[in-house]
This record gives sequence, structure tokens and C-alpha cells, in this order.
Amino acid sequence: RSNYVSDLYTIPEFEPTEEMDRFTATLWKFVANYNYTNGADVKGGYDDDEARHVGYLVTHIAYMPSGYDRHAQLIDDAPWLYEYIRRNYWSALQNRDLDLFAEFLDLLRQYGCTEDNDLMVRDGSRYFLHYFKALNFTWMPDRDDPEATDYYQIHMPWTAIAAL
Repeated sequence: RSNYVSDLYTIPEFEPTEEMDRFTATLWKFVANYNYTNGADVKGGYDDDEARHVGYLVTHIAYMPSGYDRHAQLIDDAPWLYEYIRRNYWSALQNRDLDLFAEFLDLLRQYGCTEDNDLMVRDGSRYFLHYFKALNFTWMPDRDDPEATDYYQIHMPWTAIAAL
């Protein structure tokens, strides 16, 4: 629902109330000053449950202003988000949580990084394509897998495609 707040601000005729502006400013001040666990600083990286949950929290915070890539994602709007993604990128890759890593890679792309201008995006894209081949050219988990919930059946292909 936070993406809808971002969308409202893009409507020329929309005039936010002072209360809405205060809420948005307060929310961004809170998330910018929160002490996030860095997967890169934790033994085991994103295998640690708290670090992994924080990683997902940060990526979903980063999706708020862009509305999942519907609006420009600018580093200057929240430099700490970009720095978090950069600092923890390799740790996310090493964890083998494809969803989390896909969100890191997708966000770098939203910041304007490409295979041509960014080593992380180039290596991450190659990693994803290698993994796609290893999964028999599918992002869909085996339906007989007990972890293959409907959510997982949809989310993994969605994040993988966004990352590439």
C-alpha cells in the first residue's frame, strides 16, 4: 500500500494534505535513521534469520518510492538505501536466497546500473542465467516441493524476471 502513496504524488491534480506530507516525511526520517543489520557484517550473512528479514525490509522500503519500478529511483532521494544494497550485495549473492538476491539486483537496475556500467549487475546477471540453466530453464519450483506455495510459485519468477 505504501506504493500507492508514491503514486498519489505523481498525479498533477493531487494536492496532499499537510497531514499526509508530515506522515510521508516522518516515515522517511524513521526508515533513514533506523539501525539496519547488514548481512555483510553477520557471521553467516543472510543465512541469519534477522539479517535476511532486514534485507527484505530494506529492499521493500526501496520499492516504495519507485512503486516497483514505475517511477524513477534516484540515489539522491535516499543514499542510505543505495549504500545498503551496495554494501550487502555480495553477501546476498552468497546466501543463495534467489528472491532476496533478485531484489538487490533489480534495485541496482532501478538506480540505472547495467551490465555495461556496473560489475555487480554484470556478475549478478551471469549468476542468474547460470542458475536458470541449472534449474532446467525454469524459475518455477517443483509443485511437489512442500515449500512451493502459491506465493512462492509466483514470487520467484517475478523477482527473477525483474532482476534480469
